Amino acid sequence: GHMTRVSIEVASTMVLAPEERGTDLYGSIVPDIGIVTIAAKGLPRVEVTEDLWPLPEGTHVATAGFPMGEDMMVAGEHMTQMAPTLQDGIVSAIIPYRTETARGFVANITSYGGSSGSPVFLTDRPLVVGLLYAGLDYPITVADGMVTMIPTPFTYCVPGTDVAEVVGVARRRPECRIPRDAPTVAQLIEQN
Repeated sequence: GHMTRVSIEVASTMVLAPEERGTDLYGSIVPDIGIVTIAAKGLPRVEVTEDLWPLPEGTHVATAGFPMGEDMMVAGEHMTQMAPTLQDGIVSAIIPYRTETARGFVANITSYGGSSGSPVFLTDRPLVVGLLYAGLDYPITVADGMVTMIPTPFTYCVPGTDVAEVVGVARRRPECRIPRDAPTVAQLIEQN
């Protein structure tokens, strides 16, 4: 019947350093992925694909996140939504085209600022196959020749294989480990 605010310490942050992955690449070589380690135990884990790439076009996927960030969660002084927004769609295209070295995929899911970093997962089993990183906007001309950008139902995603690679690098770095004396999330909620 009420809410409480729980503060959780950030133990470390990491962004994968650039590395060469071969010459048959298109687009960004390094995925725009960072890792934040929090000082809390007892969080559920998700499985991230390490070998399902490239995804077949037409694969049903979904995402859970906070499009529009806080704007959708708070109206005036009142919280209107606490849970993430769920959306589903299909893998529309592999970018730039179907190849083992393709750098991402397009899903027909509308995204807004705040959606970046949301997991993209299969709809028939709990497997993360990517991370949402950018929505595609379309320019339209409005009154007096002014141009404005409107969101389209297409979103760019980093493949899960890249996410798994970054997570693997983080797991090998001592500074990215959860501190041994970290409390559980349940203990932090109870303290508040």
